[in-house]
Amino acid sequence: VDMICVCEGENLFGQLINELARRNPSVDKIRKIPGLWVRDSTKTGYSEAKWGAVIPLESLPIGDVDLFVNPDLGGDPKVIFKPMYGKWWRSFTVEKARGCHFKCRFCCHDLYHEMYTQNKELPAGGRQFRRDKETARFVEDARIKIDRYGMNFVYVMDEDAIPPGVAGVEKIRQFSELYDSAVRLPFWIETRPETITSDAMKALSKYCMGISVGVESGSEEIRKNVMMRKT
Repeated sequence: VDMICVCEGENLFGQLINELARRNPSVDKIRKIPGLWVRDSTKTGYSEAKWGAVIPLESLPIGDVDLFVNPDLGGDPKVIFKPMYGKWWRSFTVEKARGCHFKCRFCCHDLYHEMYTQNKELPAGGRQFRRDKETARFVEDARIKIDRYGMNFVYVMDEDAIPPGVAGVEKIRQFSELYDSAVRLPFWIETRPETITSDAMKALSKYCMGISVGVESGSEEIRKNVMMRKT
């Protein structure tokens, strides 16, 4: 393995491709790309990685899925179809957020918090790994997949879709109001047990068809003291 991406890769990959496209790519410049480990002759075998700041989600273009579904590009239209609740649906993921509000020792987000949130070398604005995408941007992504591919079931990409506390209830209410007016399709989310309150359920969109909740272990001792999952 010559190179490993150890952070969010959208900006990193663009910088790498641009440098490799040069007539004489600079190894030194490639090694300095934030978030990239490059093989070298040091003890560990890789250059020291400099973590890049987290990416503002609104700065990214809407993902183009033609490569996966267009036969002319090597894709397969059948990948659109997914079984949910006893039916086949034309379903895609639509990104709502990145990161999680919680830290559990068994989860990759424990490392992300260390890499980003606690990394004093990064500017304060580039350290908060949990980021919510603007709901209008989420709707734009969903509408493209509806109009272009006939999506009729939404897999909401957010590992903790109902934020905790009173502020979380207000956030899910705002999301639901815009979703119910602009998307209006059945969808599925993930969240934590302690965020499922009566107020949150009242605020949640009427189109929410299902909620997945992880418990991880039936042992309270394991949950609290090993996993740091104090549910």
